[in-house]
Parts: sequence; structure tokens; C-alpha cells
Amino acid sequence: MTISPITQQDVSSGGSWGGPRKQRYYTPDGSEVYAIPATREYVIRDEAGKVIRQGERDANLDKGWSFSPPTVLQVYCPGCGKYHDDAKKVSGCVTKSAKAAKQWESKAQKQYEAQHGKPVETNNTAALSAQVEALTALVAQLLEEKNG
Repeated sequence: MTISPITQQDVSSGGSWGGPRKQRYYTPDGSEVYAIPATREYVIRDEAGKVIRQGERDANLDKGWSFSPPTVLQVYCPGCGKYHDDAKKVSGCVTKSAKAAKQWESKAQKQYEAQHGKPVETNNTAALSAQVEALTALVAQLLEEKNG
């Protein structure tokens, strides 16, 4: 979607409706993002507890966003929600996260069986349909008695 220069200036200045001023950020894949700066105070101390450095930082920069467009574009990874250098690393990460999700799912099912003594009901559509039909009949009966 293209934005006119006037609308873009309006958005970056906080909008004509007021509100906090928005900052323009660039994601590692080159997209522009207008967001409210998420400023956080920080303090860095040494082992003795003496303050070495303190100040404010923008937490949006921790997401990988920057104030200037990236020179080398990166690819967004739906597996981990971060950015990788190339599509090969993204496909590897997606495969790795899918494998980890399967392992966690099987571990959760085993833990459920150990706690409840029965396997997880993964497909109980028929039981839910029967319950809905029973509730529908009950509501119809109550409405009939009310309108009598």
C-alpha cells in the first residue's frame, strides 16, 4: 500500500488526532514501521555495585529495528519471529521449531496421561455436538414454557 507524502508526514508527527509522537523505524527486511518510542531507563553496575553507566534506551531497537534503512536486507522467520540472513536459514529454523513443537506436544500428552490416567481426547467433536443438541433442546423447552 502506498501512502501519500502528506499522510506519511501526518502519521509521523503523531497524527491530526493528537496522541504521542510516532517515530519511523526500519525493520531488517526493509519495511517502514511507525511506532511510539518505548523508552526504558537502564543502569549498568560493576561487581561492587558502583554505577558504571545509566541512561535511557529505546526498547524498539531491541526488536532489531533501526532508525536508518538496512544496507543488507534480511528475511523474516515465522518459526522464531526474528530475522535471518537467507531463506535457507529460515527454512531450517522453521523445521527446527516444528520439530521442537512436536516434542513438546508429545511430552505434554505423556504428562497429561500420567496425571489423569487417560489419554488426551484430541477429537471429541461428536461429544460436543451431542452437548450442543441437548442444550438447544433445553433452551427450546424453556422458551416454550415461558411463552406457554
